[in-house]
Amino acid sequence: MEVKVLIGLLGLTGAIAGWWIFKKIGIKDRPWPDLTRKYQVPTLQGIMLFVLFLVIMYVFYPNYFSDIRFISFVIAGGILVLVAVLDEFRKLPSWFRLFVQILAASVVFFVGGIGFNSILVGDLVIRLPLRVDFILSVVWFLVFVNALNWFDGINGQASWLATLGFFSIALLTKFIVVPAYWEYIKPSELYTLEMIMNIGYVLWVLSFFYFIMEWKPLGLLRDAGVMFLGFALAWLTLLGGGKMGTVLIVLSLVIFDAIWVILSRIFIYKKNPLKGDYYSHLHFRLMNIGWSREEVRAFVLVWSLFFMVLVLLQWTNKVAKLTIFFLMAVLFFGVNWYIFVVKKLDKKGKMYGKEKEN
Repeated sequence: MEVKVLIGLLGLTGAIAGWWIFKKIGIKDRPWPDLTRKYQVPTLQGIMLFVLFLVIMYVFYPNYFSDIRFISFVIAGGILVLVAVLDEFRKLPSWFRLFVQILAASVVFFVGGIGFNSILVGDLVIRLPLRVDFILSVVWFLVFVNALNWFDGINGQASWLATLGFFSIALLTKFIVVPAYWEYIKPSELYTLEMIMNIGYVLWVLSFFYFIMEWKPLGLLRDAGVMFLGFALAWLTLLGGGKMGTVLIVLSLVIFDAIWVILSRIFIYKKNPLKGDYYSHLHFRLMNIGWSREEVRAFVLVWSLFFMVLVLLQWTNKVAKLTIFFLMAVLFFGVNWYIFVVKKLDKKGKMYGKEKEN
């Protein structure tokens, strides 16, 4: 318990220090025309989040730095953060950013050995061929990284969902997975589960602090932080298995939104699905029908928190979790039906008068 408190204190102190340093040296955002605020805040706090994560892990869990799985994760996460920072100063082409994400996923797959490896069909475990395993694992990472990053159109949305994701992983592992399968867990597997719990807790603390920071906002994570958090969520779910369904439900809002965005940009807007806009995401569509940013953010917070609690109450009931997942899909597409059919919003909306690129 003392370690957990110390981790929290170090995380909070580091977050405040990072905000102060970036403010002092003038690394601030440039307010976009769509924002009501006109003041600048320290940006690229994702750099500090990544540095804080490394510091906390080295201070409290130094043994993980001798684990190739963790080392490959740190290297891959560092690559994502570095490229995201470069992208802030010199806009990089979308194909290059996608290549870097695939590279990061490849590092943890081939170096760290983190992937699907097998799938469970009923009581039958099917070992996946290497090529299939690699493709599925890369897609898994790409979905988490981009879905969370694309949902960051309103300050605090992505960091809040990451907070719930890490909280679910840590809580599920400690109080559900370990007790339910204790008699079957091998020593090596227990070590991995403890790693998942510890890393999940550290990232939960950090993402929560930065969610508070982004709420006003006092500072912004930007892509460097959000993409790292999405990558970490994908990595933790593959590291131990058994938590994929729960995390998918917790993050289903961003995943459904990402699917909607990709399909709509390809088939409706006839544009590059990686090219940003101010009308295809759910939060922008809600604002286009008159919701304020605060109302949209409150909607996302309540939605995600409610379903996180609901799915955790199901413990290991896979049928119940699957039912909840389909219920969320119905609700998501029901909301979109309401927006387009009842509210009669045109496909590009009229929030800003014209399309604006991110």
